[in-house]
Amino acid sequence: MKKILCSSLIIMLLFSFNANSTSAKWSKDFRDVSYSNSHASNIYYLAEMNIIKGYTSSNSYYQSHYFSPTNNVTKRQVATMLVRALKLEGANYSNPGFKDVPLNDPGFKAIAIATQQGFFAKESYFKPNSYITRAEMANTLMKAFKLTGSTNLNFTDMPTHHNAYQAVQALAANNITVGNNGRFNPNQTLTRAQFSSFLTRALLPAARPSIHTIYANAGFVPKTFGKRYTYQGGHEGNKYSLPFSYAYDTSSGYTISTRMENSIAQGDMAIEYAETASKFTLDVTMPYNSATLQLPYPIQLNKLVTIRDSDFYNKVTIAVRDFNGIYKVGNKIYTNVMVVEEKSYLEYSPQPFQKTYLIAKNVGLLALFTHTDNYELLSIY
Repeated sequence: MKKILCSSLIIMLLFSFNANSTSAKWSKDFRDVSYSNSHASNIYYLAEMNIIKGYTSSNSYYQSHYFSPTNNVTKRQVATMLVRALKLEGANYSNPGFKDVPLNDPGFKAIAIATQQGFFAKESYFKPNSYITRAEMANTLMKAFKLTGSTNLNFTDMPTHHNAYQAVQALAANNITVGNNGRFNPNQTLTRAQFSSFLTRALLPAARPSIHTIYANAGFVPKTFGKRYTYQGGHEGNKYSLPFSYAYDTSSGYTISTRMENSIAQGDMAIEYAETASKFTLDVTMPYNSATLQLPYPIQLNKLVTIRDSDFYNKVTIAVRDFNGIYKVGNKIYTNVMVVEEKSYLEYSPQPFQKTYLIAKNVGLLALFTHTDNYELLSIY
């Protein structure tokens, strides 16, 4: 039986496409930003707010939207994003007189406004194409968002006499930065993805990293009993509604559990959550796909959990990529979303079958993306 299932899956994988697993609810869909990217939800949030635009690349076969997340962010781009983020496009400004920013520079207005607001110093040269460093970013965000505060978190590479010391302390005090193994790396440049996360954290406190280890009773089992959940399913280009009957409590003993189920023309459906002191479990049965996610406690960010010989797979790896993700469902934006990446490997296939789960506290499954299908929560009422 296992061989038959494996053969079927190999055929399915060969004919499936490695789609960018992002939500169609966001206004942008960047081909080079998959939702398993740890900066993805911040990038898509900024795109939704029209703070970042990306660019379109087209040829005779297709047209796609890109963001170039791994490219270094320039000072011109930072000025532009800050002005948009703080809704300063209509602010008064004068020519700051930078010798390298002529009137026809594409970022002239944003640079002028940002300088007028005090985000950047008035000097002879602005260096719009230079890559901003982490220290420069800290000083700029502190000024732009009027951040204050200090913390006992002392970075080994940020002495008190450093010109960005106060700014880095303010970012740390507001939980916008946590550093890396006790270091801030002030001279490192930032990628577009990294700056997107810093900017989102400055704008949206709920996106700031606060929990890096989750134990039992994490709140990922929804308890909205009596509520109806409706998902939108997608399979081979077709979309259909997936209405679930009332969510109801199936807890017993030491297990917290909630179950939803229903039957539609395409088949039976069920979503069941369970949590004990040792693990969180999510079982999803949809018309064309099914999934079982098991996360042992404590859940830790980017910790790879490997399961050998799981069902008919030879190996399954699971990793939580984000605890503070952002995701839009309908007209509502959820924060503190857990993004889980699961890869299932077959014996003779180096290309894994990938699933991405988005799970919100007290709500449950917001979305599930696979190679062939996607399911997104439409409404709860």
